[in-house]
Amino acid sequence: MKKEEKKKEVKKSSKVEVSSTAKIVNIIALCVGIVLVGIGIFVDSVAMWFKLIGCLIILISGIAFSIRSGKHVLVKSVIITCFIAVLFTWLFPYGAFSGATFTNYEMNRVGLTDIPTIVYYAIYFVLDKLMYLLAVAGFYGILSVTDGYKKIISGIAKKLEKNKTVFAIVSLVIFVVLTAFISNTLIVFFFVPFFLSILSKLKVDKLTAFIVTFGGILTGILGAPFGTEGLHWFNYYVGTSVKDGLTLRLIIEACSLVVFAILAVIRIKKADKKSEKLETINDVFEVSEPSNKKTKTVPTLILLIITTILVLLGSINWAESFNIDVFTKFHTWLTGLKIGSSPVISYVFGNSAEVLGSFTIATYAIVLVIMSIIIALVSRISVSEFLTEFGIKKMGKAIIFFAAAFTIFVVMYITPIIPTITNWLYGLTNTFNPFITTIGGLIASIFHSDFGYTGYSVGSYLVASYPEKISIIHTIYFTTFGFIQFLLPSSGLLLLGLSLTDVSYKSWLKYIWKFIVIMLIIFMIIILIAAGK
Repeated sequence: MKKEEKKKEVKKSSKVEVSSTAKIVNIIALCVGIVLVGIGIFVDSVAMWFKLIGCLIILISGIAFSIRSGKHVLVKSVIITCFIAVLFTWLFPYGAFSGATFTNYEMNRVGLTDIPTIVYYAIYFVLDKLMYLLAVAGFYGILSVTDGYKKIISGIAKKLEKNKTVFAIVSLVIFVVLTAFISNTLIVFFFVPFFLSILSKLKVDKLTAFIVTFGGILTGILGAPFGTEGLHWFNYYVGTSVKDGLTLRLIIEACSLVVFAILAVIRIKKADKKSEKLETINDVFEVSEPSNKKTKTVPTLILLIITTILVLLGSINWAESFNIDVFTKFHTWLTGLKIGSSPVISYVFGNSAEVLGSFTIATYAIVLVIMSIIIALVSRISVSEFLTEFGIKKMGKAIIFFAAAFTIFVVMYITPIIPTITNWLYGLTNTFNPFITTIGGLIASIFHSDFGYTGYSVGSYLVASYPEKISIIHTIYFTTFGFIQFLLPSSGLLLLGLSLTDVSYKSWLKYIWKFIVIMLIIFMIIILIAAGK
C-alpha cells in the first residue's frame, strides 16, 4: 500500500512540475508575442512575417491560458481571437483586388467606438441563421413533450442497447454524408437533437456524442464534394464550379472519413472501459419516458418523415450539382396553376417561393415553425404549453456562442486585411507554391467564418494569376477552411456544438489534434502530387 501511495505522490508531483513548466513557457511566449506585435505597431519598416508571427504567438498562448484557467474558456477564447483580428487592423493596411491588380489603402484601425458597428454587423450576418436555430429549438422543444416522439426515441434506444458502438459510427457516417451533399452546413444541424436524444438514452459520454454528431459535420466540411454554402459562394465569386477540384475533394473526404472513424472507434472502446468515470451527455430537450405507453407513434413518425424529406429535397442543390431540373419544372408548373385568371398558388406561397434544392435557411425557419404548429395540433398541445415548450431557452447559450464567432469575421469585414496579406504571400514567389497557398488559406480561414467571403476578397486575384492551377487552389482554400473549423473559436459550428453538448474545449482539442496532424500530412501529400502533374 505504501509503495502505491508513493507512486501516486510521484505522479502528482511530476504533473505539478509539468504544469508549472508549461505555465512559465506560456508566459514567456505571450511576452515574446506582445513585444513582437508592439514593435510591429510602432515601427513601420518591420517585415510582414515578423508581425504575423507575433500575432500567432499571442493567439496560441492566449487560448492556452484560457484553457488552463478552466472557467469561461469559450468566452475567453472568442475574446482573444477577436482581439487578434483587431490587432491585425493596427498592423496592416487594408487592400482590395481587381483581378490580378492589388490596391493598397491606408490603415483603418478598429477602436472602441467601432464596437457598436461590429455588434450590429455580426447580428446582421447571422440573423437568418439565428432564426433557423431558434426554429430548430422550437421544433424539438414541441416534439420532446409529445408521447409519440418519446416512444420513438425510447424504442430506438432499447433496440440499440447492445450496439452502441455500431450506432455511433453509423451516426458519424450519416453526418459526414449529409454535410457532403447539403448545400448549407447549418441545415445538417436539424438532425443533431434527434441523434443526441438517442445517444443520451444509450448513456453515451458527452465527448463521444459530440464526436459522432458535430465531429461528423466538421469532418464532412473538409472535403464536401457538393455541400456547404461556402463552396457555392466561393465558386460564385471566383467563377469556378462545383466540378473544379471535385476529384481532389472526394479523395480528401474519403480519407478524412476513414481516419476520423478509426479514431472514433478507438475512443469509444476506451470510453466503454472507463464508462463509470465519464460524464454522460444530458439530453438538452429532455426526452423522458412516455406517460401514455398506448400512444400511437404513426402520426408523429409521419410528420417527422415529411419534415426530413422537405429538409433533404430543399437543401441539396439538384440543378447545380447533378443537373437534375425536375424540381425546377415542378416549381414552374405549381406556381403557374390558376383559378380563373389568378395564380392562386403563387399568391399563397408569395413572390419569394423557392425551388426545391435552393431553399434558403430562412425558408427552413418558416417550414419548421409550421411543422411545429402542426405537431402541436395533432398532439393536442395547448397554446400556453406550446409557447412554454417551444425550446428557445434550451438553446439560448449555444445560439449566443454561435453568433459570437461572427464578431471575429466582422472585424475583417469592416477592415479587409486578408487581401493585403494574400498579396504579400504570393509576392514571395514567381510561380504557384502549394505551401504558400496553404498558409494563405489558413490565415484567411482563421478570420473568415463565412468561407464565401474569402472567395469575394481574394478570388478574382487567384483565378487571374493562376488559372491553370485553380482546381488545386480551390481545394486548398476549402480544405484549410475545414481544418480551422475544427480548432478555433472563429468556427460558429464548433462553438455551437461545444456549448450545446457541454463538452470542454480542452477535451476536444486533446482528442482532435491527432486527426488534424494525420490529415494535414495526407492533405499535403495529395496536393503535392496534384500540383506536380
